[in-house]
Amino acid sequence: MSVLNRLRKQVQHLYLLRKYSNRIDLVSLLASLGSFKYVVLKSDVPYAPSRFPEEYPVGKDLDLLVSDSDFDRAVATIEAFVASTKWGRPVVLHREPGRVMLRFNFWFDILHYLIDCSAASTLGELGDELLVERELGIFPTPSRSRELLFRANEYLDNPRKSHHLEYILRYSSEWDQPLAQRCHIALTDGVVSRF
Repeated sequence: MSVLNRLRKQVQHLYLLRKYSNRIDLVSLLASLGSFKYVVLKSDVPYAPSRFPEEYPVGKDLDLLVSDSDFDRAVATIEAFVASTKWGRPVVLHREPGRVMLRFNFWFDILHYLIDCSAASTLGELGDELLVERELGIFPTPSRSRELLFRANEYLDNPRKSHHLEYILRYSSEWDQPLAQRCHIALTDGVVSRF
């Protein structure tokens, strides 16, 4: 890609960020899910604004994990929320067993924001654990030890997502060793020695 094309794409990206940032009311969405047992996963990432969910990172996603018993009703609530959002372009809906993704696009299928909702059973035993030990704040999140487990699994699945490894290293002093062993943590020798 030429320098001019890269510059054009960066200017276009900045324009889209400025014009469309925070057009989805995530605060209202999360409030509408308040009666369900759910958690927001991976909310502590380098690209997340400090005022999340009032502000959100354009081009990224919101990962929700919902109990199996609440999943269908939570998805219906999310779909009703999306239907009431004045986005101006069709929202792309993708369904698979235990998972629904709602994609808000700019023109030419450029991602604005993705709401990714999964049933707890899609993560096996870990899914239920993430929901049992929750920290309630503006929105529910897994306890730190469970989030560490989840991040280790995510990193093992895709080592290119280094922000998961950075999260693990940042909070490694809070790591519960039996949980790490149960997770079959097989990161690099250098990382394991830091736990």
